[in-house]
Amino acid sequence: TPMKIGKAGEKSNARFLSQHYNPGSAQSTLAKSVLLDENMKDKGINYDNVGIWIKNNCRRVDIIIDSDEGAFTLELIEAVLHYKYKPIYEGFISQR
Repeated sequence: TPMKIGKAGEKSNARFLSQHYNPGSAQSTLAKSVLLDENMKDKGINYDNVGIWIKNNCRRVDIIIDSDEGAFTLELIEAVLHYKYKPIYEGFISQR
């Protein structure tokens, strides 16, 4: 099951490369979601090692589209992937 599906525009290099591995780098990151998940508490994950844990235990899939396709295409692809895969750290728990 996917943990998180997100998008990064052509000017979002930091988000694409590093923010999801650091719980303090942005408002919504995979690292922060993992740290807040009670089901992950027994894995020895903490603020200092969560990024390493993600890199060692998760597989990342990048879908790169031409920026000429525009923001609406990017949002549509993200929405379709959310619908199909229902990632565990997307949306509110009450909406899943």
